[in-house]
Amino acid sequence: MNKTARHLTDIVIGVPGRWFLRNLIVHPLAKLLYKIEVANIEAGLSIKNGAIIVARHLSRMDAILLVDAAWRFARVRPTAWWREYDHWAQYWVMLLTGAVRMGSDKKLPSDVRAEQTARTKEVLSKLLKAGWGVLIFAEGGIGDGKTVVVPRYLTGIHDLVVAHPDKPVLLVQTEMPEKASFWQRQRVIVTLERVDGFSTAGGPAGVNKRLEDHFNSVPVTLAA
Repeated sequence: MNKTARHLTDIVIGVPGRWFLRNLIVHPLAKLLYKIEVANIEAGLSIKNGAIIVARHLSRMDAILLVDAAWRFARVRPTAWWREYDHWAQYWVMLLTGAVRMGSDKKLPSDVRAEQTARTKEVLSKLLKAGWGVLIFAEGGIGDGKTVVVPRYLTGIHDLVVAHPDKPVLLVQTEMPEKASFWQRQRVIVTLERVDGFSTAGGPAGVNKRLEDHFNSVPVTLAA
């Protein structure tokens, strides 16, 4: 299917399909199952022309909850690691949220992997330039809910900050302070912090160490 055909198909089927799923299924379920409290919401509302949104990863519902909570105020597109994106049981979530596929199978030829990486960077750059918020989970996968560990080899956040120094970084700390009873809504606390001029000192490893410290509540200087 060529690009024009995919675009037309998305307009005819994708757009109304996402509206139906978001407004009549996902949003009501999110309100029914979760009680979301947002601290420092002004930081989120201050984002008017795109941002690099970095969050910790607690569960498979994170992207849905964060996009659902934000969609009335900002346009947000999440990213997903290729293994999660391609998983048959989660593909509907990827379509619903308009997720951007990141990474690639190490078994692929190097030129194929390089091409996929370049394509992902191109998509993310277009979204940021168009004023979208791009959501990336710092850990690259679901953490243990206690200590955040950001692998030093991940380069995605660093590369985006370097390529788009004019875009603010919005840090999203998500916590579930206690496990809800069966008949109660799960309480979720989302704390936002905006950082302009995010420091890229030390390259990807330096960026990831600062993010790790931040999400683990270790005092750290984030701006250059």
